Amino acid sequence: MTNHIGFHVWYQIFDEYSQEQQNLIVDYIKEICALSEKDINLRGGIAGKKIKIYIDIVEPKNANKNHFLSYLEDNKDIHFLNNLPNYDQININDFDFENYIHFDGLESNPAAGNWNVYQIPFKQDINSFEYFKNSFPDKNLIIVVNDGYINDKNISNKSLKHLDSKITAIDKLGLNYRIFNDLHNKKSEFSEYVSSLSDEDYIVLSPIYFNPIDISIEENNIAYRISLRKEIISTFLKTTSKGSIVLTSFGARESFDRLNDETCIPDKKVYSIQQTNHQVFLRMQDIHNEIDENMDQHISNYLNWWHKSIDSVNLIKYIFDKKDYVYSNREDFLLETTNRLKFINGVDDIFVGDSRSISFDNDRVNKIRDQYMFEHKRNSQENSSIDSIFYKDQLVIDKKTLEVVDTLSTSYANINILKFSNISIEDGIFTAKFYFELTTRYEEAIKIISFNNSTLDASASINKVSETIVDEHYKHYKYLIEDTFSFNPIPDNYPFDKQMIYIDYSIIDKSRFGILQPIQKDDLDLNFELDGWNLLQGRSGIYREKVTNRTILAKPSVNQILSNRVGWLIQRSSSMTMLKISIPLAFLWMLVLYGLFLPIENLDRSVAVITTSFLSGIALYFSTERPQPLRMTVIDFVFAFFYLTVGVASMAVFALNFFPDIYNEFMGFVKYSLPVTLIFGVIFLKRRINSKHFQPKTVSDSD
Repeated sequence: MTNHIGFHVWYQIFDEYSQEQQNLIVDYIKEICALSEKDINLRGGIAGKKIKIYIDIVEPKNANKNHFLSYLEDNKDIHFLNNLPNYDQININDFDFENYIHFDGLESNPAAGNWNVYQIPFKQDINSFEYFKNSFPDKNLIIVVNDGYINDKNISNKSLKHLDSKITAIDKLGLNYRIFNDLHNKKSEFSEYVSSLSDEDYIVLSPIYFNPIDISIEENNIAYRISLRKEIISTFLKTTSKGSIVLTSFGARESFDRLNDETCIPDKKVYSIQQTNHQVFLRMQDIHNEIDENMDQHISNYLNWWHKSIDSVNLIKYIFDKKDYVYSNREDFLLETTNRLKFINGVDDIFVGDSRSISFDNDRVNKIRDQYMFEHKRNSQENSSIDSIFYKDQLVIDKKTLEVVDTLSTSYANINILKFSNISIEDGIFTAKFYFELTTRYEEAIKIISFNNSTLDASASINKVSETIVDEHYKHYKYLIEDTFSFNPIPDNYPFDKQMIYIDYSIIDKSRFGILQPIQKDDLDLNFELDGWNLLQGRSGIYREKVTNRTILAKPSVNQILSNRVGWLIQRSSSMTMLKISIPLAFLWMLVLYGLFLPIENLDRSVAVITTSFLSGIALYFSTERPQPLRMTVIDFVFAFFYLTVGVASMAVFALNFFPDIYNEFMGFVKYSLPVTLIFGVIFLKRRINSKHFQPKTVSDSD
């Protein structure tokens, strides 16, 4: 009997990465899973059953096939496998493969050949070396080749691709190369070569070539490969050189450790291919801030990548919320899942998850994927943050032919806020005065930018401050802008409310004007004038929105559009409104208590005092400054509590008036219990104010 619908997620700990960083990641992963599990179960679970996320934290000693298989055996409620572990040679013959639905992890078994496998690749299928050639057409790309063996006995092994076959493959690519003897054992030759490089030389590091020739038969553990890669990259970064290095990938954990190593030369850069969500999406920033508002950026970047496992959980929840279904047995449920996933196809629907968007083709491979060339460097020597920014030239790849069809230019923006004013939670608007800086190749300058949440109620004030030539291709423009923008107010906690105000902007036409680099979170301006409010934190990233296009004449399509968004979480600083009502309400409430303590002989005075207090409270409510939302605010709850307690007091006085013999006895209970209700009222309001339900997000729930 199935108790839960289970999802398997895992994280592997490596000795090659900093342990402090990994311990934090593990703690955050557990919190994210608990949060997701609780949220889904509170919303009814999936197919009428509660879900459970099984977290497998894999220590180095357990990074083997037996551990994975025993974990599945011990947790039979697991229905979905996310990213089959790559720490050992695990394949579909090792376990009951068709007893699960798989998301990723079966590189040798294409999705097209298995009904229950869905691939969500990060990048496009173009060869990385071709991508490098087109990204750096004027550079001398040099592939690092390791001419060495872990075991010299394998020199005569004909099943291996030896040095000559590797060189032949590189020649076909039309690239240069440099051979290093036993690179895995000694780095001195590599270091000397790096120091001799010129500005035009770009070292290309690929595991196909820098690993020992016999690694496939001598060392299958991924930890060995990571360790060797670490040593080579670190050698490059600590060696003085004019050359550059290009990698097929450079993840958040690795970039943080390598670029913050004490031996790394300041201002060193690394180029790599990454997917769009290497820039943390705003949905993820909201989740991470809910868990820990002080989460380090590099950890947030890694968790953004890891969150693919949770996105698959949310995907299954999404498709089963569309139409009722009750779980009966495992086989039927898995088949029903595959039938429903067919509609996540880009025509009927797409799924916009927290960290990635999904639309499957007929082979069950995600169609919404892209890749960009990134440049990684330290944000500053004063902090440990890593900037990952778009390279100035980005390739457009035809998804069918995998050929380069165009090159887009990257523009770079920065926003320096001077003042926020006229923040209205009634109208959902605010006024911003700021400097907008744009570094671009296009003479149209700011005309290529659209401020998407500008209200257009009045013409924006845009004044050019300066125009500076950066190099032979780029110019830097600086503008002073004052405009009114809309936001999504949450007035429920007024006057203790928090709001997320933001500026959403994008390139007006990607095909003409390329792409726009999001502002790095560590570069976000947090020093400005903000009357009546306190700044809590800032956020910056990519906002995604699902859009349905129905042309009537052709099939509909569902797509996503991207924009850049910078946001500031603010809290109302002045509680004068609460002070203005609390003082008179406290006085009126004490008058009510006074009336309750009067003996029955002064009943007329008691009735007069309580009635006067009640009517005064009503008059005070209508004279109080407050927003006019269609829901209760803290102010409304305060007055409602006052009316309720005064109403109870009035009813007690009026009712007990008919029973003079027990008036004093029962009135004693009322007059002493009434103050106790004040304690419960304060506790209720405090919990409401601190409730996560009323905390603003960069992306609203409706999105």
